Amino acid sequence: MLDTSAVSAVSPFDWVKTLYLYGPLAASVFCLILVEPRARSQFRSAEIPRYVAIPVYALTWAAILVFLTVGQSIWSRMNAGEAAIRGQFELRDKNQTISSRTASFFLKRQYDPGRPGYEFRIVTPAKIREGEVIPFFLDPGTGSKDATKYELPVRAEYYDRTVEIAYHLNPGPNLFEERPGRFEVKAGNLHEWLEPLKDAVGDTNAHPHPFLLSLLRLPIVYAEANAQIDTLFRDLESPDPIIRGDARSALSAKREAALPKVEAILADSSSSYLSKLGCVIALAKMEGVDLGRLSTAAYAGVTNSANSGDANFMAWVKTLRERHPEVQAKVALDPFVGLWRLNREKSKLDDALSNLTDENRRITKAGDKTQIAIRRVYKPGTKPEETTYQLTCNGKRWKTGGQTITCTQGNLNIAEGEQTPPPRFYRREVSADGKTLIISVFNLKTRDKPISVEVFDRL
Repeated sequence: MLDTSAVSAVSPFDWVKTLYLYGPLAASVFCLILVEPRARSQFRSAEIPRYVAIPVYALTWAAILVFLTVGQSIWSRMNAGEAAIRGQFELRDKNQTISSRTASFFLKRQYDPGRPGYEFRIVTPAKIREGEVIPFFLDPGTGSKDATKYELPVRAEYYDRTVEIAYHLNPGPNLFEERPGRFEVKAGNLHEWLEPLKDAVGDTNAHPHPFLLSLLRLPIVYAEANAQIDTLFRDLESPDPIIRGDARSALSAKREAALPKVEAILADSSSSYLSKLGCVIALAKMEGVDLGRLSTAAYAGVTNSANSGDANFMAWVKTLRERHPEVQAKVALDPFVGLWRLNREKSKLDDALSNLTDENRRITKAGDKTQIAIRRVYKPGTKPEETTYQLTCNGKRWKTGGQTITCTQGNLNIAEGEQTPPPRFYRREVSADGKTLIISVFNLKTRDKPISVEVFDRL
């Protein structure tokens, strides 16, 4: 029989410490040399009736088994090893940066000029469920473009192999400028592409809600909301897209207090792209504020920036107009402004354009002057041919390289005029939904049947 006298002399604190350090093994020893012997001695005692001793002894063993089972589960959870996904990002430019709000996403920048990028780890207490996404942002670092959001879906294979994520340019149908690219993900035999999320550009403030706070229905207050307004406006130009996103949301929460500085930035033609974009996003997110009181100069600044052709800025201005009807009359967006691509299937081209394989038109506006840039590709793989000209739709004649052109605007969606040589009458019309541009060319004298019809889709 085991001698339990020495065991009995151990202090409760030492028992707790031993049970924590050695887990189920210590618990088993505790039960077998301390609890069970005492229960067995009572079971064998002649003074206790058998109908009492047997159930008590059985219940003691049942309690020991339950205790060991629960203890094993708790100890395993407390001492479980971390699960980690390891890999690297390969970027194309040293100014590009990766960032994420996910607390378990760790990034280490690589400064190799020949191969800029990051090493990364995603470390969690247990493996992430298959298909759960890890959001992250890519900022171009130019100051003239905003960050783009991507989502990395977790795969079981990522835990067994190094994950290689490489950024690729995505020219697509745009002959003028580089669109947000996409990431190629490789892990062993697994291969997939991460496309940019079109509706998330510039909106980086989607905070994850901690489970306990959401369970208790407690409001979450971020430090940015209590920051000084001047600090928030400086953060609008931060190289970190998440800091910019927080500043935009915090400014929207400031409501009327932020309006004087917002108004000054929008009215100042020298303000940076990121500052103006941040102010427009903050205004779009404000609730219960009458934005109609902002100055004419401020809205003129918004209009000019939107009509400069930046798709992201224009999208947020449209959101601002939708959420605040009082702004609609003050911000006049030119429906012709934007980037357009020729739809050959819907178009009827004249003989001079029969060999045309692709065409983009980028239309921008500054004040009353309209600039039209045309890039055409006549043979796949060749460098585009570009023509750029400016005009004002006031009925006067304008020299556009080898042509003379006039322009008058009957309404917001229709512009027409004459061009020569050769002598032609043209009509440009944007559809009511703003997605299609149709350019019809007629004989200058008859103007009855179009010689050619070019149909463009908005990019």
